[in-house]
Amino acid sequence: MGSGTTGPLRLTLQSKPTPPFLSLKVRGTRSLCNLSFQTDKVTNHDFTGVPATLATSSTDALMTPFNAIVNRAKLKKGETVLILGIGGLGFNALQLSLWLGANVYVLDKRQEVLDQAIIFGVQRENTFTSIETLSELIASKNILIDTVVDFVGNEELFTISQSIVRRGGTIVVVGIQAMHLSLDNATSLQKQLSILYSFGGSACDIKNGLKLIAEGVVKPQVKTAPLSEFPRLLEDLHNGRVESRMVLIPDM
Repeated sequence: MGSGTTGPLRLTLQSKPTPPFLSLKVRGTRSLCNLSFQTDKVTNHDFTGVPATLATSSTDALMTPFNAIVNRAKLKKGETVLILGIGGLGFNALQLSLWLGANVYVLDKRQEVLDQAIIFGVQRENTFTSIETLSELIASKNILIDTVVDFVGNEELFTISQSIVRRGGTIVVVGIQAMHLSLDNATSLQKQLSILYSFGGSACDIKNGLKLIAEGVVKPQVKTAPLSEFPRLLEDLHNGRVESRMVLIPDM
């Protein structure tokens, strides 16, 4: 499931009716995190209060951006980060970035998700639907972008990222919309850029993510629907109508 361990991960979710209880065991060949938490209230630094729907989605939608932002980008307080693509992963990435104290810029072609980003704490003037408008602002105001985290991964955004990130800056590619990306060797060499890739995460990234959910630091965007609606939801996903993460609940 992720690149943080040397072997496959196994995820087990078990529920008990009274009280609402979720037991999560994540195994890897180099790490073992056993997590148990009740879902009825929050207590000190444990996973109490994490609903099963959030825990389920966090094994990807939070683990992956946690690895990209915290481990790969090593984002620090006061740095400026540009997040490309505000879907299920991007929403959690911007929350992690704000939590770390970074100055966050976001780009997504959907104004409705940018409106949500503003609610989460991103400054309105730091949200963009057009890469051209963003590039013009960066140039006109001499904004220094320390890190670009790309949850899209297409040719256009990768090329522009190399031009707008500051000298000595970092680009972290997470998205894989395109199977091949072109490197501007001259620009990247002269600017001494660090171009990194981030895939999945580790068992303990999941653990840390669950802790942040329990503490209210990260609020994953998750919607639920009956399992019987799977065909319709698959079509919605194909047509870009699913904004974040969807958890299907078996019909009773």
